[in-house]
Amino acid sequence: MNIITTFSKPLPRLGIAFAAALMWNNSALSGANQPGPIATSPLFLQTSVEPNIFFILDDSGSMEWENMVSGFNNGLPVYNGWGGNHYLFPTTNNGLDQWYEDNDCFGIGCYPYTTEDDGDNPGEGAWRSRTHDYNALYYNPEVQYKPWSGSDNSGDPLFDYITDATRAPVDPLDPGGDTFDLTSQVEYRGYSNGWYNADMFPAKHYIWTDTDGDGIVDADDAKQLIQIKAINEPFTHTDGDRDDCADPASCSYTEEIQNFANWFTYYRKRKYVAMAAMGDVVDATSSARMGLQAYNDGLIENATTMSDNNNKIDLLDQLYSLEIPCGPPGCRGTPARQALVSVGDLFQGNNSPILASGSGGMCQQNFSVIIGDGFWNGATPGGAPGNADGDLDTEFDSDTAGLDGAGDKVGYGDNFSNTLADIAMTYYEDDLKPLIDDEVLTTPTDDAEHQHLVTYTVAFGVNGNLDPFDSLTPGDATDTDPTDAAFAWADPTDTQDADRIDDMWHAAYNGRGEFLEAQNPQQLEEALTNAFASISDRTAVAAAVSFDSTSLTSDNTLYQAKFKSQSWGGLLVATSIDIDVNGVPSLGAKKWSAHSLLVDRVEAGTPRNVITFNGSKGIAFEFPANHTALTGDDLSSAQVNDLLVNAPAGDEQGFGERLVDYILGFDSNEVDAGGSDEFRTREDDSGDRNILGDIIHSSPAHVGAPTANYPDDIAGGANLYSSFKAAQADRTGMVYVGSNDGGLHAFNENSGEEHLFYLPQAVFSSAPEFGLHEYADPNYGHTYYIDMTPTIADIYAGGWKTYLVGGLRGGGKGLYVLDVTSPLALSEAALSAKAASIVKGEFTHNDLGFTFSQPKIGLLNNGEWAAIFGNGYNAEAGDGTAKLFLLYLDGGADGVIGTAADDYEIIETYSGGITGADCSDVSSNCNGLATPTVLDLNGDGKIDRVYAGDLLGQMWSFDLSSTSSASWQGDTYKLITATDGGGSPQPITVAPAVIRHPTEKLFTTSPNLLVFFGTGQYLSDADKTSADTQTFYGVWDNGAGNRLRSDLVAQTITQDTHASGRTIRTISNNVVSYSIKYGWYIDLPISKERVVVDPVALGDLVFFNSLIPSDALCDFGGSGWLMGISSLDGGPPPLNAVDINNDNMFDDAD
Repeated sequence: MNIITTFSKPLPRLGIAFAAALMWNNSALSGANQPGPIATSPLFLQTSVEPNIFFILDDSGSMEWENMVSGFNNGLPVYNGWGGNHYLFPTTNNGLDQWYEDNDCFGIGCYPYTTEDDGDNPGEGAWRSRTHDYNALYYNPEVQYKPWSGSDNSGDPLFDYITDATRAPVDPLDPGGDTFDLTSQVEYRGYSNGWYNADMFPAKHYIWTDTDGDGIVDADDAKQLIQIKAINEPFTHTDGDRDDCADPASCSYTEEIQNFANWFTYYRKRKYVAMAAMGDVVDATSSARMGLQAYNDGLIENATTMSDNNNKIDLLDQLYSLEIPCGPPGCRGTPARQALVSVGDLFQGNNSPILASGSGGMCQQNFSVIIGDGFWNGATPGGAPGNADGDLDTEFDSDTAGLDGAGDKVGYGDNFSNTLADIAMTYYEDDLKPLIDDEVLTTPTDDAEHQHLVTYTVAFGVNGNLDPFDSLTPGDATDTDPTDAAFAWADPTDTQDADRIDDMWHAAYNGRGEFLEAQNPQQLEEALTNAFASISDRTAVAAAVSFDSTSLTSDNTLYQAKFKSQSWGGLLVATSIDIDVNGVPSLGAKKWSAHSLLVDRVEAGTPRNVITFNGSKGIAFEFPANHTALTGDDLSSAQVNDLLVNAPAGDEQGFGERLVDYILGFDSNEVDAGGSDEFRTREDDSGDRNILGDIIHSSPAHVGAPTANYPDDIAGGANLYSSFKAAQADRTGMVYVGSNDGGLHAFNENSGEEHLFYLPQAVFSSAPEFGLHEYADPNYGHTYYIDMTPTIADIYAGGWKTYLVGGLRGGGKGLYVLDVTSPLALSEAALSAKAASIVKGEFTHNDLGFTFSQPKIGLLNNGEWAAIFGNGYNAEAGDGTAKLFLLYLDGGADGVIGTAADDYEIIETYSGGITGADCSDVSSNCNGLATPTVLDLNGDGKIDRVYAGDLLGQMWSFDLSSTSSASWQGDTYKLITATDGGGSPQPITVAPAVIRHPTEKLFTTSPNLLVFFGTGQYLSDADKTSADTQTFYGVWDNGAGNRLRSDLVAQTITQDTHASGRTIRTISNNVVSYSIKYGWYIDLPISKERVVVDPVALGDLVFFNSLIPSDALCDFGGSGWLMGISSLDGGPPPLNAVDINNDNMFDDAD
């Protein structure tokens, strides 16, 4: 039979404009090999002007120290009542044959107070300096220590792993200088009630046992000495926490001693940890301008773009080379105030990193990130601002009581002058460049449009008196909410104490940044990562405007989704489509607005039907009655951990219950709502409240009466599909759409009332920037949750049913399956019971990345109904290759989909891999498969062939025509590798369009299909500026595969002006002879132009949209072209397909 059926939703009617210019503000955008970190907010909202980010790094003497003990003695241990040691190993100014003499640290008590038993005298407990539970800097066997980040222009790393622990460099910048043997006993000189000489083995650490259960590492607590010697292998660690050992749960001596040597060389000092964390952030950044200022040494490097690797190498070199001398007459101080003044003055001066207007300075955002390990000190800087935050001289500050001009408590001001907070306020409220236009984009937390400096602060290893992260009720005597009437800032100017750490928080608060704390090296890296994620979110928000995102037309109704970027609220509106007497459609009256109805429902106290999956079954979404003793009917422990990420100690149960209420839509604990003020407000500046999350890439999907064109007896026996259609003919229609509030919504097509809200287990996460805890965070920027259009189809699984299968796109790495056959069989009373029957399961796998591949549903030739999808992007837990998944939908033996190995099939491409970095690093070789196109070639209702492209530019052909799944792997081949003219792979992130070849029909060249696809990606921040040439292809699949660009005929695009004045494109008409060639290709002519939307084949034509991200510096969105070409040869269409001159005729004048 000459039949080809694609398993997808029916094509909408298209208003076709041949080569018509389009303006983009959104689309279902997908996409380069090794995509890098997936963007967490819409790329089309981001401008192309890189922000300035200035590190301000503490280079005081304490940053040289090798101890960091939280809450004690400026981070030093206390032994038997007296101040402890600064160092644990020799320094470069000290002979390596012994340890410190009494004058080596100039009389400041830097003795390495340790012996072979680490001063194990009563009350001393010097051993604690060598357990990471006490000294946060010390070696932690659960952590994999890597060399500092960075690579040269050849791609080689700047620093090497320390493979010879007998010669571990004391200074990473001087590998040929002093070294230390970590594998042998060493002689040293110590002090314990007198000087002595002793021997000690260096490569060791202690495992602490909290003997008295007080949570404090006491001197007399039990401990286990671990010496890293060959005779003591293996060295156990927590399974999965390190990947440098062949055994997931333990390491050999060679592996462990190398890890210890890496720690010794690159992480043992405070400054080394700071350099490592900053280096990681710098190395991972390619879309910002970065600079470096030191507290004492001043300007090290002005801000330059990190898109130039030479600039990045130079900044990393300056960072890593920063010296912190400590000698007569003593160590250097901590002049943080002067450092921030210097950076602020730089931004205002002639050498300002703020770009000129012509380069985008009018909208450029500017940030400082202060990193310090102690209290600021030093003289008051020249030109200090006085009490800048309490003089109420602008709309951005307050009076000394913290009140703004309207008398509202905003909490900026205090009674003290020349504080770090005053300086941060000065450079926030001052216009740093008054001669250029003020077009800086605003956010809910930063409403200044003039050029200003936003300040972030990171306190490393120190604590203030206040807790910036508490969630106490306003009015509580110890509440630390600056907007609470009872709150007042303490005086940081009177003494050098913890009030100065609180002044770091105050500076971030005034500077509209964030205050971050880090008590160990891992937390410091996490804090800097979070700071840069926050900055990325700020620079991602284009403006407080409303965007059309997706839509669906069904039964004379238009369902249109929108979102507001200021509050990240979603809108779903149903509008009637009226047809006049001439058959011309027009928009009629609005039927309903789902987001408004949802707010009304919550405010009226009407319960919502909210369910989730706990790993075993579907359950009602509610916080467990006892989160410490979970049952099979409760949320899983991972889900609970997500909800409690930000919970204050001692209030976990109450916090979890309040957060669940917030997710359900209640606002009593939102900021400024009068409750606990814990959670993000969901109200924009106009006062509009919206609890429906933004809908960006998920299109509404309508489900009414069954409409599939299956053969009636496809299920066999008497299980006729026609009987199911008849039984469900009057089924009430539902509109399903994913949103970025964590879940999938179902709305009644008639009333617009929400019927169901499903929160997949896969969106729960305790990681930064993910999980439902992030959605509620007052500092929320944006995170994707369910950002993909669901796929809905009728299947036979013990009876005819309607199943919904959904991915998450950038929201996570999993799929969910729901039974939506009987949508009205749900009520609050039956919610718990019904949840188990609605939720059929969720699917996760190590080789499944972010699920950008939209699943297709159909019957396979082995008799199984399945969801078919690619493995998506950045599957770090897998092997990094592209794969096709076939997920069986009958639930297997246990009835839960995806829980057993026989619930799915994987077809390998064996292309890609993880080499040198994880999948989020662009230098890796990680691959991933995009959305597939599935085909029924013989009209029997079963899937015979699948096509899908990958990030390495390969289009794959999967032959599933055999009734035996065992043969499918062997019947898979690569159709073509897409490359540009220079041979570089071109990523494929779209599903191809496929038709039968109109002229080639021989059996020997079966399957005789033409496969159409474009190349390019739009997935990560770097994609906004990528100018690689991309291409649109038409390739004949004659069963052979492995085609190259040279096997195809080139067509070219010419851009011109039509007589009507419209800009048009024309295409060349080069002959394609299929006796010697296998298709055609068209290189897209404009820089940054790419194809990230699925093409459509109609008759003799194939249509595709291109995207050209905006070149306007302070603009967002972009433009593109809708191209209509001949499917046979890629040339001009056989007939005029568009009315270019608007005369309502398709003729030669067009």
